[in-house]
Amino acid sequence: MPDRTRTSCLKALVVAALCLAVGPAGLTLPDGAAAQAGSPAGGRTATATTTTTPHPATSAPGSAVAAAMARNRQAAVDEAHRLLLLAKLPPGATKTASVPSALAGGPVLGTPGVSSLVVQTQYWRVPMSFDQAQAWLEAHPPQGLKSAGSSSGGGASPSDMTTGYGYTAPSTAQLQSPELELGVAYVGPSVSAIRVDAVVIWTDPRPWPDNAAGKRIHVTVAEGCPASVAGLVGVSNPGAGLTASLLPVGSPTTALVCRYNGSDGPSGSLPASQWQKLAHQARLTATGAGELARVVAAISISRTIVPGGGAFGPAALCPMDDGAVAVVAFSYPGRPDVDVWAQLSGCAVVGNGYILGAGSGIAARVKLYG
Repeated sequence: MPDRTRTSCLKALVVAALCLAVGPAGLTLPDGAAAQAGSPAGGRTATATTTTTPHPATSAPGSAVAAAMARNRQAAVDEAHRLLLLAKLPPGATKTASVPSALAGGPVLGTPGVSSLVVQTQYWRVPMSFDQAQAWLEAHPPQGLKSAGSSSGGGASPSDMTTGYGYTAPSTAQLQSPELELGVAYVGPSVSAIRVDAVVIWTDPRPWPDNAAGKRIHVTVAEGCPASVAGLVGVSNPGAGLTASLLPVGSPTTALVCRYNGSDGPSGSLPASQWQKLAHQARLTATGAGELARVVAAISISRTIVPGGGAFGPAALCPMDDGAVAVVAFSYPGRPDVDVWAQLSGCAVVGNGYILGAGSGIAARVKLYG
């Protein structure tokens, strides 16, 4: 049977539409940004520290979190039931408990590799040949869902033939990747079997811990950007209020954006000597810092429950990660500066030394600064 294995990784659930202003030398910058050339000579020497976990926000769920998890799972059950009702079946279809071997292995397009999963399944027999049933399903997609692709398989005998179709519904804060999957298999010259699966991932409201082992750094707006972040795994932050959100409550007064090269540059591959070296820095006014803070605040920090700790959040394939990162330091009244470490490629994971989120919103925003 064709199989689709899904790699897990958090996605941002927001697209920011933010006003732009023109900066020095014709550079288009977000409002409140001041461009500065970045180079190893212009940056300060990185001072790295090692931090430890665990953090309270990511420990075993308390009663409130457990209740939220239960609500999310029930929402997935309800969504799965709704999706099954959207499946369109050929005339004469009858429900059956008999499962042809070609459809016995699970949903025809595969099963997400997470444990926070609801799957509801139905089996049907239809008085049509395999080709007729396949053509009928193609001509009658479920209404209100988006096509997620198809699959086909075969073997030594006609009974090995299968075709599958997937359709997705929108994700929500409680649910990720709700999908209706329909598979058709050969039973006889004028009889086919159809498997219908509603596959819904529900989210755990606890964020993933930012607990990668290794050296970390704390950047301040006053001290400026380090010349390199090579060998570092993230940032560290003193102070409270960072175990349930990436940034504290309140509005920053200024921010410093430090962008570091990956292995790829604008014109192709960079020499290894330039990897994770300072490429550009920008100081933001209160207006620009506030805009960037809102982008960070919009990043999803929910996760799916993956056996063995797994990877990050909602099921999605990540693009290549070339190692490009940004460190952003935000200044707030009455507390130490707060840093975030943001991947600018790959899964676009964002961490504050306590918890992780991810999404392309901050990566796209940082790249606007130069």
